Amino acid sequence: MSFTSFSARANSPIREYEFASNTAQGFEDVKSARFDKKYKKDHSDRMTQNTIVPMDNKHHSDSFLSPISLSQVDMSAYQDGDIQSLPYSFQKDQDVLNWMADVVEQSPNGRALLKRAQAAGWMIVLEDLNQNGFEIDSDICLITLDHFGFSPHALGRSIHYKNAVLLNFIKALRHVWHEDQNYDYPVTHRPDVVVMMERGRAADCETIAILIAWELRASGYGEAWRHMLGSDEGDMAMIFTRIMEKDPSGFYDGTVLTRTFCQWYGDEGRITAQDHKILEDMDEDLKAGFKFGDKPLRRDDIEKLSGMPDGQIYLNGMGQNICTDPYFLSMNDTINESHLFQIVYDSKIMLVEGVPFRDRKLASLIFPHKKIKVL
Repeated sequence: MSFTSFSARANSPIREYEFASNTAQGFEDVKSARFDKKYKKDHSDRMTQNTIVPMDNKHHSDSFLSPISLSQVDMSAYQDGDIQSLPYSFQKDQDVLNWMADVVEQSPNGRALLKRAQAAGWMIVLEDLNQNGFEIDSDICLITLDHFGFSPHALGRSIHYKNAVLLNFIKALRHVWHEDQNYDYPVTHRPDVVVMMERGRAADCETIAILIAWELRASGYGEAWRHMLGSDEGDMAMIFTRIMEKDPSGFYDGTVLTRTFCQWYGDEGRITAQDHKILEDMDEDLKAGFKFGDKPLRRDDIEKLSGMPDGQIYLNGMGQNICTDPYFLSMNDTINESHLFQIVYDSKIMLVEGVPFRDRKLASLIFPHKKIKVL
């Protein structure tokens, strides 16, 4: 199954998850509070990758790059001098990839994710994905990053898009980490659980991207953090900094990451866009004959998504809340809800003599000598 990032969404009020305790031990007693802040996100007054038309809609043919292994990316090309003053005079795609790898190397968690992807044999290429961020094809271990229609030279001159590509690269590396964990929840779990798990994976990738952007800021590269503050996930970045100021120790025990993760669910538009994308993918898989499992959502399923390279699980103790609290489980978009119901229905249909059944026993009683075909 291939994954495509999807970030376009309508304006929506921001909610915040209210914790009952400031300690990790208090996660079991958490209760949610849904409320609208005094302001709403206005995406119309700032640059986003969904509203800005790239300066160059044609990628120069002389800079075309075939997929290359991440292990072949040159991370020494820009190691001399201050990271903030790295040259951005990219002449070809290879220069962009070298620069991104070198920057990610400055973050401890970014370096760990990159080395993991390199060891697993993942490849990378830059292409025009119509501003969809990135795609991951786990079958051939390929990351495709969107260059937003810019040539390498133009990309290096754009602070916004240069950092957008960088952060998409970081999120892609986290998705690769998930892929390499061999999570088979689409095969083992119910369709509605798959949607919840995909929400959790998306929330985790954004959370880790914020963490790595913060580490890059501490290493001297502040552009990534400023870009994150101005992005659609700026509310998550603000929660991250607010909790860091109140409880710096939370950076080490996972509390900061847990609260940042929970904030992902605070934007209804973010949830709706993610649900829409995964439901479309599930629909296509179902048409191709894919069979979903029947297991329910359990706390361990969610918590394992938050594993860190050092072995820490920052959602440890929070899984039960995520499995039961409407703050995390609600689907308020009626179209997505109807789509999910249809997928659940279609995944259980059995055909006998052209007649659809959901109950195998009933089908056997009515057509005792006919073969049952599961769609």
